[in-house]
Amino acid sequence: MGKRKFHGPDGPGQSTMESAGAAARRPIQKLSEALLGRGSMDQQFTFAFRQENQLASFSARRVEVTMRKYLYTIALLYAADARGPLVVVEGAKLQTGTGNSSRVNRAGVSYMTGHEAAHFGIGTFTMQGRAVSTVAQEQVLAIAQAHGVKPSDIPTRFEANGYLVVQAMVLDADTYVAPAFINRTEGLQEVTRQHYMLGLLPILVPGSRAELERSLVTGGERAIHLLAAHNRAVVKPMEERLQQVLNGTAKEFLQDAADTANFLFNGQERDLLTAMIAMVKNTSSAGGEFHATIDLMKRRLPELAHDVAELADAAKAERV
Repeated sequence: MGKRKFHGPDGPGQSTMESAGAAARRPIQKLSEALLGRGSMDQQFTFAFRQENQLASFSARRVEVTMRKYLYTIALLYAADARGPLVVVEGAKLQTGTGNSSRVNRAGVSYMTGHEAAHFGIGTFTMQGRAVSTVAQEQVLAIAQAHGVKPSDIPTRFEANGYLVVQAMVLDADTYVAPAFINRTEGLQEVTRQHYMLGLLPILVPGSRAELERSLVTGGERAIHLLAAHNRAVVKPMEERLQQVLNGTAKEFLQDAADTANFLFNGQERDLLTAMIAMVKNTSSAGGEFHATIDLMKRRLPELAHDVAELADAAKAERV
């Protein structure tokens, strides 16, 4: 296989992104280049949430990245021929972007200013407190060392492993820049969603490539439903939080009106939650952009499962 460039979680030409800067990228870039080789990364994948009409596309992308994280976790365990792996869901372990936010007080009310780096993916699949993706990276390097493979030869000797592992790490680290109050609002919602993501576990590692592909399709469908349409995991927590904010039993996240670059949804958590609830509930034939994107994601799932299974099977063969 010829030398290729890695372009991010959607592949080349699929998205236009805004770089968070070299310093923010360096940790995952070093981890990735240990497998793909120096200069193999084209890692500019921090989006900026700057307009209200981006809500549907960003929300759908969060579902897709999380679903892909789950599929790549299954694929990595298959490539490692893992048996009975103890996988749990925790918070973020890898990150590409950085933020800059603070608080100001006006008439006794606290407002947020600036932006923060938010993860597209919800939660991280971990083993003993470490992301499965970084555990896999260490495993490949250890196998290479045991076989006497020089570091400079790893990208060619373990090429499939390199692309499989790095893709998983990128999905774990993928961030976007969002107004601070939006990041905090979504952060609260993630707590509940991470809890329900435990329903995707335990992971039963498939025994063959065909079984893996079927598992990825089934797992992808479950993850999409859980994160896009599940009433208890998605809708009810937002409705309950909105009611608490409206009746004054919860402190609302607010953005400073003077921070015009980040002043979306009137700078109020209540307006953001109202928009998010309406977006998720809009399941009519008209559907709206969010559900239209989710439907497309479902239709493309078999192709994604096929490609990931093929890569994982090649990676497994390389480890023998």
